[in-house]
Amino acid sequence: MVFTFLAAVVGTLLGTALTTAGPAAAAPAAPPWPAGLTAAHLTAAHLTAPDTDYSTRLTFAVSSIDPTVVTAGGPATLTITGTMTNSGPEDLVDLSYRIQRGEALRSTAAVHDEIATPSEPVARVPSGFEPIAGSLAPGASAPFAFTAALTGADGLDIRQPGVYPVMVNVNGAVVLANGPLEARIGELHLLLTVLGVPGSTAPTPTGTPTPFNFVWPMVDVPHLGVDGVFLNDDLLTAISPGGRLATLLDSLTGPTMSTLPAGALTVVLDPQLLDELNRMTGPYRVVAPPGASQPPLSAIDQAAAAATSTAPPAATGSTAPSTNPSGDPGDAGALDIPGTVAGTGQQVAASYLTRLRAVAQTHPVVLLPYGDPDVVALVRAGMTGEVTAAQEHGREVARQVWGDLASVSAGDPTSTTAFPIDGASDGATLSTLMAGGARTGLLSQPSVEVPADAGGRPASAAVIATDQDGPGLPTVVAQTDVLGGLDKLITDHQPTGWATKVNALTALLAQQRADGTATPAVFAPTRRWSPDSAALGGLGQLLGELTRSSMIVGAPLATLTQGAQQTGTTDYPTAARDRELSPQYLQRIATDRADLAALRTALTSVSQPADPATVLDPLDAALDAAASTAFRTDPTVGEANLATVESTVQGIRSGVQIATSSTNYTLASSSSPLVLTVQNSTAYDVPVTVQLTGGEMVGLTTTDQPVQIIPAGRSQQVKIPTEVTRSGQFQVTATLVGPDGLTWGDPVQLSVQSSAYGALTVILMAVAGGVLVVMVALRIRQRLRGRRARIAAAAQGTAGPAGPGSADAGGDGHQDQPGDRRGDRPQERHSDRLVAESVPSPGPSPVPTPGPTPTPPAKATHQRSDQRQDFRS
Repeated sequence: MVFTFLAAVVGTLLGTALTTAGPAAAAPAAPPWPAGLTAAHLTAAHLTAPDTDYSTRLTFAVSSIDPTVVTAGGPATLTITGTMTNSGPEDLVDLSYRIQRGEALRSTAAVHDEIATPSEPVARVPSGFEPIAGSLAPGASAPFAFTAALTGADGLDIRQPGVYPVMVNVNGAVVLANGPLEARIGELHLLLTVLGVPGSTAPTPTGTPTPFNFVWPMVDVPHLGVDGVFLNDDLLTAISPGGRLATLLDSLTGPTMSTLPAGALTVVLDPQLLDELNRMTGPYRVVAPPGASQPPLSAIDQAAAAATSTAPPAATGSTAPSTNPSGDPGDAGALDIPGTVAGTGQQVAASYLTRLRAVAQTHPVVLLPYGDPDVVALVRAGMTGEVTAAQEHGREVARQVWGDLASVSAGDPTSTTAFPIDGASDGATLSTLMAGGARTGLLSQPSVEVPADAGGRPASAAVIATDQDGPGLPTVVAQTDVLGGLDKLITDHQPTGWATKVNALTALLAQQRADGTATPAVFAPTRRWSPDSAALGGLGQLLGELTRSSMIVGAPLATLTQGAQQTGTTDYPTAARDRELSPQYLQRIATDRADLAALRTALTSVSQPADPATVLDPLDAALDAAASTAFRTDPTVGEANLATVESTVQGIRSGVQIATSSTNYTLASSSSPLVLTVQNSTAYDVPVTVQLTGGEMVGLTTTDQPVQIIPAGRSQQVKIPTEVTRSGQFQVTATLVGPDGLTWGDPVQLSVQSSAYGALTVILMAVAGGVLVVMVALRIRQRLRGRRARIAAAAQGTAGPAGPGSADAGGDGHQDQPGDRRGDRPQERHSDRLVAESVPSPGPSPVPTPGPTPTPPAKATHQRSDQRQDFRS
């Protein structure tokens, strides 16, 4: 031993010196190690690396640990089997192993610490290694079987009962460029539970049995599309022999689980699994080929209509065909729907459903909300109605499939226990679940804060406060970490195998019994766990052995919640929040639900020739499971169902359109109505009004109009009263709007031509005409006054006042005014002058002036007077 230790130290120091020396001290590079190296190529000069440098090169998948519990009458040899894999880039050769053990752990807390951070046990270290045949290339795997004697100096030397840490230490040589390097290349950490030393006659130590309950999820992913069509036939595979759900049910009904104490097992069931199994017992349709989209609901309606037309006439006449008239979920499966094939799993589903009912009559059942929705994410998104609807839908499905829940379940009404995924919740979600009927809870230790009891033991049940005033929710605290989250039982960063989880479970239960704490233990695997039949068989044997050894006793959840004395609060983990459905996906569900509700309100507001529920109810049912936790990792089915809901709702709304054969309209007068044709290609009478937008800016307004009922499958003209305030051509948009304010069809652009004067135009014309009349009247009045003034002045022999219209002001007594007729003015001037000359001037006669004799004035006057008379005649 000392020589080995010294050799290792010297080898380590020598290797360090060679790797840290400068270029001058470095040995010449050796050629790459030849491929296919075996143990025969190794020499005694190989170097040894530190234990931690290559200790993770081998990864282990453990398939069995025998014995699971060491007893006085059991086998005396520990055997561990499984598969090991070379996860590094170099070959591994000269493999060997030894099994080391440590001192017995002293408390349950020490067992938890060992599970979380495995130690290197050195209480018993064999002096030699056992060889492992063969070598491992990079990425290669090989089976292993590690063995060690449980007693004796050449074995693990177990002498007392207890829980012992055990490590399988695998050594080998890592083939590097400069040669092989010996190193520890793998570590496998386990816990060895010893209730009795093999071959010993000493009595097995006694203790207080641990109240125990194992939560057994029977939850699958959704497979159902819309209106009874299955999007795939994966459920048939799951319930067939060898399938995941078949394996779980076989173990529940097998002989090993029958030895469990009463109340030690609780079944968790998703009602959607019941729904799908029930549908599969009759004719059902599956989308084909696999991965194709679901046929539209119109194809299902057509298939139903075709089936109705070939069937004998019913006794009572009715309306449009229904895909599911009787409410039997198998009715739609009998239709010949394009894009689907007939399902073939009737017998398998019927058998499975019968056996599942027998399990529910034997063990208590926790019934989840329908589809196992992501309840915390829904509540956080403000969609509490989805949670409550899923709770009620789940109870309804269970009643339809199983009848009275109380007569089926072995425990209390099964829908009253709140068990969100991973056992994680916040206060608001607990309040929502309680409002929907939850009376007890099942949460995990990482998601609650509960003070330890006086002995420092974690509480197994507590009253968890919610975000509402009240007594809180009596809750069982499950140890989900034991079976759902161990990362270091095999190797760092590697997923744990089922055998190692059972190994840890055994150790915890045994140590609790040895401590005498009797703290109840509730273990809950992940929702969609997938153990194989061998692992479940081992689990059943383990629980049976623990029961026979008085290590565990059954503790129903209802009993544990009755003993809840401490108070606690929720502590929703960040990791759980990161796994939730995305807000964008949840918003899509909320939008689809609102659109569907609005469509239902619109169609049910009037009498219908066909029942809208035949289409709308399947859409609602599809949304009930759209927020399933299964869609966290694979949303294919959820997104496919949302797409079907959206396309169906949009298809109905787009079935009512404004005819676009002609979008040019002419209004003959200012109050002419705009007449549009509305076409309805749906099977329902649709109430709508037509809204015009864009006309306000161009002088086109409409008055409120009543709701128009557009008959199913017909066209109807709609008159829209309008008022036009100007003529011309302009564009407006016409939209069909339902009573709920949502649109039907697509908006249509209309070109409107108006040839009539509007009220504003008429007013402007009237005002302009009035102004013109006033101006003419003023002009006539002005001319009359001027003429009277001149006549009066002539009669008096005076020139009249100077100013406008007098001779002094303009030579002829008149100023030109706009609108004068220039042809009349010369005659007026001659007439005025003649009148003036015919009046004798007063005063003395002028003195004659010598000169030529002028033309006699009277003659000229008479000539002009004659001309005027001729003119007037």
